[in-house]
Amino acid sequence: MDPFEKVAIGDTGVEVTRLGLGGAPLGGMILADGIFVGSGYDEALAIIRRAYEIGVRYFDTAPMYGDGRSEVRYGRVFGEFPRESFAISAQGSRVLRPENPVELAPYSEDGIPHYL
Repeated sequence: MDPFEKVAIGDTGVEVTRLGLGGAPLGGMILADGIFVGSGYDEALAIIRRAYEIGVRYFDTAPMYGDGRSEVRYGRVFGEFPRESFAISAQGSRVLRPENPVELAPYSEDGIPHYL
């Protein structure tokens, strides 16, 4: 099996690579004992870029992955690629109140947030 082969999702017209990149480790999480696990900001951006470079075209995220950090980090990188070249899936979850709203704050000149 070729992990970079694109397959259709039903009759939606959407195609994804068999191999995808999950966003949970990219956003990280704080464990019960207060220890942070997951990727740091720069490392997460490098992982996303590298996944795209090697042929991954399916990316998954959710608001609960790092209290929105996964979406922010994907959003910082996705603008570098043609939008029609990849697919994103996202799960619904709770309303976010991030511990660090500064990371969610930057907007582009046209007022569009840099996160998903």
